[in-house]
Amino acid sequence: MIKAIVLGTLTAASLFTPVMARDKKEANSLFEKKSDKERIYKVPLETMWKACMKAAAEDNVIDYSNEKEGIITYKSGMSMSSWGFRISVNLTKLDDGRTRVKLTTQKTERQLVAWGAGGRTAGKFFKGLDKQLAETNQTPSNTR
Repeated sequence: MIKAIVLGTLTAASLFTPVMARDKKEANSLFEKKSDKERIYKVPLETMWKACMKAAAEDNVIDYSNEKEGIITYKSGMSMSSWGFRISVNLTKLDDGRTRVKLTTQKTERQLVAWGAGGRTAGKFFKGLDKQLAETNQTPSNTR
């Protein structure tokens, strides 16, 4: 019998319950999550490039892009927790037709502490990327 102590909206039992890993490699998943800032997609490089360009351009200004090298750089806007970030998106074509997307976030020169905003910025990019891929009808069944 588990006794739960209510702590606001959490219970003590939920604090010690193992959480299922989300976004990890699954048989029917479109991507494999390597970290908060790196994923490997079951999508060809050419399709990923277009989707990444659109995702980076959402609410941001692209500073540099080079499709041949697989590099996109842009600056995110300011928020309550940061002065913005310089984000670099690196796309790498893998041997099996998949594409690695890796983000590097760098604080602007005025900011000493990021308060986790770099991870949130990466999450926002990947959410936009997944939306772009859904709009181009990229699903695991039609990418193989």
